[in-house]
Amino acid sequence: MPCYNEEKKLSLTEYNLFLSQHKNVFLCFVNDGSADKTIDALTEINRAFPNNTYILNLKKNVGKGNAVREGVLYVLNNISSNNIAYLDADLATPFSEILRLNNILKNNSSANLVFGSRVLTLNNSIQRKKYRHLIGRVVASFISVILKSKIYDTQCGAKVMTKPCAEAVFKQLFLSRWLFDVEIFMRIKKAFGKLDIFTHEEPLKLWEDKGKSSVKWSYGLFVWWDLFKIHLRG
Repeated sequence: MPCYNEEKKLSLTEYNLFLSQHKNVFLCFVNDGSADKTIDALTEINRAFPNNTYILNLKKNVGKGNAVREGVLYVLNNISSNNIAYLDADLATPFSEILRLNNILKNNSSANLVFGSRVLTLNNSIQRKKYRHLIGRVVASFISVILKSKIYDTQCGAKVMTKPCAEAVFKQLFLSRWLFDVEIFMRIKKAFGKLDIFTHEEPLKLWEDKGKSSVKWSYGLFVWWDLFKIHLRG
């Protein structure tokens, strides 16, 4: 769980409730060089649940992608688990949805990755700011061309993968700080084959846009360069 200046977004009540009810789940928090008191909030959670939480405290901000990578590598090297997930620390995707995605992965013999999709339907609750949705759809169109896939939402921060998938995907550092999800799909495609066979996109039932994004508006000027670099690496 990557954390950057999450002091005011972390719901200690939600974490305490989840961890008290799920003793077999291990959470690895990666404090990505936060400038606020994120580390204090994480320490409070860790003190309450020392056996199934761990904090990686990065002194320098490395970006969300490589913060996730640090956490996944720690879990791969220290925890015995068949599946590994990553999600946003503000719980925009609630734990209930992560558990549901994990169950889908366990029951899908061909998929190496199950990921959430913020598709608004009559039967779900997706609370997302309109301007973010519109910008996201423009970027998603270009991503579809690069991946040669009909994936609707590569950027949702809710993904569960098998251990072999994590081992293949997180070997290298990511090129992009924020479009690392695209790199993940590129790496899965390279390692396993067709995305429509080895990944499964699942519409989320619940998702809530929680507060200000840490992605600066100025990044919009560079997102195309990141996509180009990812495309070149293949």
